[in-house]
Amino acid sequence: MGNEKTPQLIRKHEIIIAFHDTYYHALMGVALYLTLNETDANELVANTFEKICKWHIVKLEDMMLWDKQKTLAYLSTTLNNTHIDTVRKTRNRKEREQIFCETKVEKFEHSIEATFLSNEKIKRIKKAYYDSLDTVPKIIRVGFYLRTNRGFKNKEIADLLNISPNTIGTNFHRLRLQIKERIKIG
Repeated sequence: MGNEKTPQLIRKHEIIIAFHDTYYHALMGVALYLTLNETDANELVANTFEKICKWHIVKLEDMMLWDKQKTLAYLSTTLNNTHIDTVRKTRNRKEREQIFCETKVEKFEHSIEATFLSNEKIKRIKKAYYDSLDTVPKIIRVGFYLRTNRGFKNKEIADLLNISPNTIGTNFHRLRLQIKERIKIG
């Protein structure tokens, strides 16, 4: 119930498979030219076919009637646009990370709290921080680093690590409590 494939969905799947079988190697060549790296090229082609899977069946059926050069040119343009989007998103992400890190450090250096901290207190806080991180699984450490040092959101971390955002938030909350407790004890 509900998992049956309609004839239209089956046809769409067949068209996408046909495009993949026919144009994969040509698109891989274009992707290698754009990325200069086989791994990135393979990911780019996969992302392009992911976009193609979202196209409407009517568009795909029309493309089946085109000659091979026109179809390849259209798919190559789609691949190029996917590459441009990926590069732009990566660049924007790096810029946001850099701005986040710079403002985070600058805010702390000029805060009232910074004036009250002696070097010994900073050492104790760092020790509590690293001791607490050593007690949690590696995946939580990586996620916590992404959250605190890189400015990722819990949802982004959850997507990267294939974990529920609620689980991420709960683990981070527990880790913060553990760090606070160790600071008080130390």
